[in-house]
Amino acid sequence: MKFIKQIFDALTGWLFTSNSARARLGEKGELYDIDTEVLQKRLSIDHEAKKLGEAGLPDTGASTPSAVEFKVIQKIDLARHDFVEWAVARLKLFNADINRLDVSEYVNRIRSSAADVEQRSSALIADYEAALRSLSDSARAAVIEYNEFRKRNEITRQPDFPSTSALVLRVMILALLVVVEGGFNAFFFAKGTWGGLLGGFLYAVLFALANVLVAALIAHLGIRSLFHSHIIRKVFGVFSTVAALLVAIGIGLIIAHYRTALASESEGISPNALAYQSLLAAPFSLGDIDSTFLFAISVVFAFGAVIDTIGMSDKFPGYARIFKKQDEAKLAYEEELAGLRDALEALKAETLTNIERSLDKAKTTVRELDERILAKQETEKRMNGALHNAARCQDSLVQRFRDENSLHRTTAAPAYFAESLAEKSIQLPTFDVVADRAKYAEQQLMIEKLNGDIESIRSEVQAAFTKQFDSFIPLSNHMQSHA
Repeated sequence: MKFIKQIFDALTGWLFTSNSARARLGEKGELYDIDTEVLQKRLSIDHEAKKLGEAGLPDTGASTPSAVEFKVIQKIDLARHDFVEWAVARLKLFNADINRLDVSEYVNRIRSSAADVEQRSSALIADYEAALRSLSDSARAAVIEYNEFRKRNEITRQPDFPSTSALVLRVMILALLVVVEGGFNAFFFAKGTWGGLLGGFLYAVLFALANVLVAALIAHLGIRSLFHSHIIRKVFGVFSTVAALLVAIGIGLIIAHYRTALASESEGISPNALAYQSLLAAPFSLGDIDSTFLFAISVVFAFGAVIDTIGMSDKFPGYARIFKKQDEAKLAYEEELAGLRDALEALKAETLTNIERSLDKAKTTVRELDERILAKQETEKRMNGALHNAARCQDSLVQRFRDENSLHRTTAAPAYFAESLAEKSIQLPTFDVVADRAKYAEQQLMIEKLNGDIESIRSEVQAAFTKQFDSFIPLSNHMQSHA
């Protein structure tokens, strides 16, 4: 019964220690050391050896280990299984990493970069193609129209028209003419109006605005024809000039007679009616020096508006407009083409960046592969070391029991005390790295070859980019045949 109890105690101790050890191993994820002194105290080896020795146990004729020795074997066997499980778990991770780590994807991606650029560039150009061809056709048509206009009108010079800032200045001059003439009119109108200077200014501005705007309109639509190459248009320009002069004189006379009517003190007749009557009866009889001065100011400002308006564009009618039309058409095409160029440049830069990233990843992958193989070998060494230490601890603890037991016996020790206890058979994992090293050598060779070809690959990417972009040559080349 005592022997059965010892066996039961050994089994319960084994189960308890197993859970503790496994929990500890799971928490740390590393091997643990077997402390023979701690294990000796936990198993009470000295005490049990003395007690059994004094009782003459195990029997001299015993051939199997005692319960205490059985406990030692179970404890050490548990540790050995833990060590193997630790090694197997790490081996699975390392093998999974070794199988996963492969530079082929990165190498193939880099080597196909030029083809990828060409394919993606083609798709990008296809997106731009319809708009570019439409803009190119419009630009060529505008250039042809411009050249035919120059040829038809025998123009050899470039158009002369003000810049945007200069054009704004000329518009401001027109506005200034209205204000200044309105100021003169208001000053001379003020005496006869019920509102004084303010009332006179309202009438004056209306007359000045009509005078300047009508003169500017005739200059823009008619007088500019004086500079045309065709005789009919020149004649039209002459008539327009005469018309502008007559209109300026007419408006000047109206202003002068209106001022005279305001200055008169005729009762019962409004200034408007009086000015109308005097204008019909004696248009050039202006009454006094103030009205004559207003007439002269009005005519001068009208012709100032004519000169300012003619300077707002090229003197030859329509030349500036048709030049701007073809210039804007070319600019629209060039801007669209520049957008395509920028998009292709961005694609090329992205591809070159991806080449560098893929190359770095490939090198990192090979380095990690080597690290995993070394870690795999190191795991085998550590497992073997731990197993060797477990065997040494088992021998040490068993021998300690036997020595203590023999010391307290009155009978001869069992014959098996002279023999070492055999370890239980345990299946060990395979840590062969021959295939792993062959894979590493192959991967390393791929990287070395890639390093040797990397400059030519970059050149191929540049060539693919140039080839695709050159399919849309600059607009200037398109236009040479129409110049």
